[in-house]
Amino acid sequence: MVAVKCVLLTGGRAPATLELARLFHRAGHRVVMAESVRYHLSRPSRAIARNYRVPPPAQATAAYLYALREIVEREKIDLLVPTCEEIFYVAQGHALLSPHCRVFAEPIERLRPLHNKWLFAQRAAEYGLLVPPTTLLTSQAALRHCLDEGQEIVFKPVYSRFAAKTMLCPRPADALTLRPTPQQPWITQHFVAGRQICTYSIAHQGRIVAHAAYPTEFSAGQGATIRFRAIDHPASAAWVEAFVAQEGFTGQIAFDFIETPQGALYALECNPRLTSGIHLLAEHPDLPLAFLGEITERITPLGAAPSMLALAMLLYA
Repeated sequence: MVAVKCVLLTGGRAPATLELARLFHRAGHRVVMAESVRYHLSRPSRAIARNYRVPPPAQATAAYLYALREIVEREKIDLLVPTCEEIFYVAQGHALLSPHCRVFAEPIERLRPLHNKWLFAQRAAEYGLLVPPTTLLTSQAALRHCLDEGQEIVFKPVYSRFAAKTMLCPRPADALTLRPTPQQPWITQHFVAGRQICTYSIAHQGRIVAHAAYPTEFSAGQGATIRFRAIDHPASAAWVEAFVAQEGFTGQIAFDFIETPQGALYALECNPRLTSGIHLLAEHPDLPLAFLGEITERITPLGAAPSMLALAMLLYA
C-alpha cells in the first residue's frame, strides 16, 4: 500500500490540472492548489483540500517562487507537480524548491532546450530522429532567403503554445509581415503532409512509465486538440522512448508529430509539460504512482472511448 502523500499542483485554471487533482484525490492523497487567478476551474472541486492564491509568476517570479516554498513548508508537501506555463518558472526555482520537496520537473537549463522549437529540432536531429528541415530566423533577410527557396514552409515563433501565430504555407506577402529578431526569433519548417499524431508521456530518469498517443481529429483552430481518442501507435512510442532515454528525462513530456502516407514520422515540436493527453489515462487507477515513481509496468489508456473538452467542442466543432 502506498503511503498518503501531500501533493501541490499549479495551474488550477486548466482542465488537465483538475483531472490530475481528481486522480490524486481518488488515490487517497491530499491535494493542495496554488494559482494566481482568484476564481479558477479547480477552486470549487472537492478534490482540492486547500487553495492558495499566489503572485503571478510571469510578473513576479521571485515572489511566486517564495510563495510556493512557503506553501511547501506549511503544508508539508511531498511532491510538487507544476502544470501550465508555471512549469517554466518552477524550473527556474528548482534549486530553491527541491531541498524542501520533490519537484516533478527538470531544472530550467534542461527544460528550455525542449521548449525552444529551434533547439529541440537540433537536438532531435543529433539523436538521429526525424524532424522536418528547420531554419532559424532572426532577421527579415533570413526570412526573404527562405521564401526565395520556393519550398512549401511553415512559420512558427520559437516559443509559442497551441500553434499560436503559426503560418501554414502563407503567401509571400503575408510571410513578409513577420519581423523576426534575435530577441523574438522564428523558425521555418518544410511543410510535411500527413496525419497529425500527438503523444503525452510521464518519464523517470529516461524511462517512460505512462504513455498515450492520439490523432488530431478536432482542434481549436490550428491549435490544441479538443477531442481525444487513444490509439496504439508503435512508431511514435518508439520515437518518444528514444528521445527520453537520450535525455535521461524526468517529468511530463508531449510531442506533436506528422505521419506521412508512406509511414515516415516527423516530430514537429515538444511540450515538456502536462497536456490534455492526460485525459486518456485518467481511468487508470495506478496513474498517480507514475508521478510518485512507484510503478514498474508502463501505464497506457485502458480503452478507446474518446474524451473531449466540452466547451471547446461547442465553440469549434
